[in-house]
Amino acid sequence: MAVAEALETPQTVQMLRDKFVELRGKYTVNSDSVDDVLEALGYDASPTVRTLKGVTQAVIVEATMIIKSVQPPELYTKDYPGSDGWRVLISISKGAVSVTHMRREEAQASPTSPDYFWIEWHQTVVLDGRAEAVQSASLRIVDLWVNEKAPKARRDLIRRTFCGGSLRLY
Repeated sequence: MAVAEALETPQTVQMLRDKFVELRGKYTVNSDSVDDVLEALGYDASPTVRTLKGVTQAVIVEATMIIKSVQPPELYTKDYPGSDGWRVLISISKGAVSVTHMRREEAQASPTSPDYFWIEWHQTVVLDGRAEAVQSASLRIVDLWVNEKAPKARRDLIRRTFCGGSLRLY
């Protein structure tokens, strides 16, 4: 509702609230209720719908491929489990809507291994205030943790590969 309250007219927000009340308890399958809400909002005519399209795993596929392209095979990573593994932040201001995916990935090695490390990267897409056009996009590695028990050559390779945790890819 917060996204709709920031981007939609008061009438649309009230219609959406009414739709949620109407749907409460009606469905047991989420996709049916989501489709009803999308239809009520007018699909792509809605800035809320256009914004929420940026909150899907499909959006980060290209970013994941770019991150993998800078990794040598011995530094391949996998999804980091838990709540820090993938977070999404939507920020709305008068002239812009931004959707930021914050991902943490970890080494293939066990967390107890000296070869273990993790990286955190952020992909941000900034849209205009009505979520109709992309103004900018960025992909950055923003943090890196390396096990100090790893051999120096491996620590150096990890830090070089990921620029010490501050690599801007686009």
